[in-house]
Amino acid sequence: MSELAFNRAILEKTVQILSLIVVGLVVLLILQSASLVVSSNRPQQVVYSGGEQILPLETKNYEVDEIILKNFVRWIAREYFSFSPTSLPKQIDSISEYLTSAPKKAILDAYQKNKSIIQEGTYFQFDIAEVSIVKQSNPYHVELSGVMSIIDRSGNYINDLKTYVFEVQQVKPTKENPYGLKVLRIQEKTLSEKKEETK
Repeated sequence: MSELAFNRAILEKTVQILSLIVVGLVVLLILQSASLVVSSNRPQQVVYSGGEQILPLETKNYEVDEIILKNFVRWIAREYFSFSPTSLPKQIDSISEYLTSAPKKAILDAYQKNKSIIQEGTYFQFDIAEVSIVKQSNPYHVELSGVMSIIDRSGNYINDLKTYVFEVQQVKPTKENPYGLKVLRIQEKTLSEKKEETK
């Protein structure tokens, strides 16, 4: 075999090896791109504190568990029921992605009705005592009871036991609503309803 033919054989072998390397790199890039697309479209993980350890909760097929649902309702209730004369609009804006038009309208109507006393410096503070899930299928019904304290600028206050039922619809999680939960309705339980349940 002449030197020219030998060099040509080496060159062809090198070109084959380089072609295989390029094809391998292209396949790896395609796989990496596909994994990035899949992971970016995955629902957000919701994290809650379990003692000192932070535990991630899986949300496969948009499932929701009891802890997420209860903590979600606690958070919405704190923002919805506890406010100062200046904080209410900002608080409602912060949870607006999680409310349908009915609860938004209800809080704004209540604000308009009590606007004069709120602007005079009245604070509303709802301290949650108990949260329980009373309907475990979608839409969920979550009952929340506690003490509503109304404090005016003179320091006078009223404490009132309140129970509310939150109707919560599970929806597909989005970037704006990573929990995948929407509050359809918030209804206060009347005294007669509470008595009826205790019978």
